[in-house]
Amino acid sequence: MILYGEKDELYDIITAKLRSKNKEFAYVQRGSDLSVYTSDQYIIITWHPVDVFKNMHNCDIVNIL
Repeated sequence: MILYGEKDELYDIITAKLRSKNKEFAYVQRGSDLSVYTSDQYIIITWHPVDVFKNMHNCDIVNIL
C-alpha cells in the first residue's frame, strides 16, 4: 500500500489507523514519480487525486476524498 500526498492532518489520521491495524505502508511525497508502482503490486491511496490521475493510467488508485 502506498500513501501519496502531503504530510498533513489527513496523513496523520490515515497512518494512525493503519498502524493501529498493523498494516504496512509506504509514503510517497506529493509531486514524486509514481510510475514505478504498478497496479498488480500496489494500491495507491491519495488525498490529492488531480496529481495522480493525470499521470497514472494502469494503477489501482483510491481517492479518499
